Amino acid sequence: MKKWVVVLSSFVLVVSYQNCAQNPGLQDSLVEANPASYQKYSAQSATAATLWDNSNQRLLDVDLKTGRVSGYEEYGNKPGQLYCLRDGELESLNNLLKSSEVCEPVLDVQEDVMCSTVYKYPYAALLFSKDEVRLGEAMSGCDVPTDLCGESANKFKEFAACVVDKLDQRGCGDLSAVEECRVK
Repeated sequence: MKKWVVVLSSFVLVVSYQNCAQNPGLQDSLVEANPASYQKYSAQSATAATLWDNSNQRLLDVDLKTGRVSGYEEYGNKPGQLYCLRDGELESLNNLLKSSEVCEPVLDVQEDVMCSTVYKYPYAALLFSKDEVRLGEAMSGCDVPTDLCGESANKFKEFAACVVDKLDQRGCGDLSAVEECRVK
């Protein structure tokens, strides 16, 4: 019996072995994707924003006119609770979007480049009348994500993280006890 265990273990080891040593020639062919330019457009006309709460598998749709936040469990497959932003938070978010532009990369297509298959989840999406723009999403290691231009991206990420972290305190009644999330 022990003989078969040793033979089977050896077979599994040999079959599953991968040569993980780096090929020096491969390193020379790795290219970091850099956009040739960005197509820029105003974020002011966004009508709603979707925030990703990955730790709880939730999507949060924020109405940019009313400040109502509709929660959807299981990444949008099941309706959840209704939350609200404070008036100051809604004003702060809208002011950020009014002064921001979306930077969509225009990439030079290189046919002989291999890309990793790493998916990066967006942290938010902006909804326009006919389009949805997912901010921070990357489909592969060669993708340069679409995002808000400049420092606006970090400000929006911080705001979104604050709202997600304090979400369970945000019913639509008295919000005076909820710490306000501000765009800094």
